[in-house]
Amino acid sequence: MKRAFALKGQPPRLPKTLPLPARFACAFARAPRRGWGRLVPLAARCWPRLQDVTIDIDMCGPMCLDLRESVCSVLLKYGCYPHQVGEDRIVSALVKPDTIVFDIGANIGWYSCLMHRLTQGRGVIVAVEPMPRALRLLRKNVDSRPSIEVVPCAIGAASGYAHPCEAKLLDFSQVQYSSAGEVEVVTIDDLAARFGHPDFIKIDVEGAELMAFRGAVQTLSNTRPPFILFEYVPTNAAAFGAYTLMQLVETLRPGNYSIFRLSHDAQLHLIDAPNEDGHLTNDYLAVPPGRFCEVRAFGPGETS
Repeated sequence: MKRAFALKGQPPRLPKTLPLPARFACAFARAPRRGWGRLVPLAARCWPRLQDVTIDIDMCGPMCLDLRESVCSVLLKYGCYPHQVGEDRIVSALVKPDTIVFDIGANIGWYSCLMHRLTQGRGVIVAVEPMPRALRLLRKNVDSRPSIEVVPCAIGAASGYAHPCEAKLLDFSQVQYSSAGEVEVVTIDDLAARFGHPDFIKIDVEGAELMAFRGAVQTLSNTRPPFILFEYVPTNAAAFGAYTLMQLVETLRPGNYSIFRLSHDAQLHLIDAPNEDGHLTNDYLAVPPGRFCEVRAFGPGETS
């Protein structure tokens, strides 16, 4: 049975230790429909206390934020990422206690913290993140969650190195594979050998998804392949050879998966479903054979 999530999280609670001027700026920033996104980073530059503030979020508990970052200021306003509610619902239905989960492209740790709550601290969550700014917050966010293992690496098709190319908007950062890179590259198969075979994988690596799947041959060929929640955006893929969605899906063939595209209301649609009204997201769910029953409530019907 899927667990219900509201379309919008409750605004998080600010710590009582936050200076009054900063509390006022944050409270005011939640009200206007326009301009609030510029106000919060400005307040954070004025009050360094907002660069390292822990707030309590209903969906996943305490999180440390740097409100200079847009990925953090959104959480301040909504208590969730409104555009990712469909993903949140899928994750909440599939991640259970005593499971092994890979959060590839963990960013500041939203999904790692949510998965920690869903597993009730009784699973293993592997959070992979190469970007220094995100990694700083990720480490703070998992500090009180011992079941989360942070791997400060990029993901790829083979072991090696990469440059972390941080964007102004942290969630748009990409890696550039290079033998001269300063960040280590690991594969999904490497992670499985180290932490155990995963039950669920979430991948959001801004275009490097094809390389991630190419490094997961053994994991995908396992007798019990994992559910995989992944993103495909053509403009992101252009930085890694401009591969197509069908080329990406082809790498999943060893797992004999059924592939569905998510809508904003968390319904599963056929991969080639029309999207004239924009109700579909850029997120896809790979369902292992024989396990469609676990997501039947979200889907249109089983397909091959």
